[in-house]
Amino acid sequence: MATKIEERVGVPLPQDQVWELLADLEGWKDWNPLHPRVEGKLGINAPIRLEQRLEGRPVETVEGVVADWVPYEQIHIARTHARGWARSVRYMEIEPLTATSCIFSVGEVFGGFLGDRIAK
Repeated sequence: MATKIEERVGVPLPQDQVWELLADLEGWKDWNPLHPRVEGKLGINAPIRLEQRLEGRPVETVEGVVADWVPYEQIHIARTHARGWARSVRYMEIEPLTATSCIFSVGEVFGGFLGDRIAK
């Protein structure tokens, strides 16, 4: 069974403008409080490292690989945990609503034997 953690927010910008912000990994520090620092590039199986800041928790370095990316739609980052006993896919997705607005989703889906425990 998988555990999913997700936040969604309405954005009063067109999908292409949101993608330009998302695809500019070096620029995340200017707008992304959850992941203010990122190292890597967009490409299938490309390594990527994120600094993660969750309220009430210590800063954590998250390492994974780009499992999938579709320009103007999504970035998916695959990770393994607990020596392979759990895995997850962190995602950032853009869903257009109108020509001038969209929904931005960020979340992670945890699976594997220890997936539920890692998600907590």
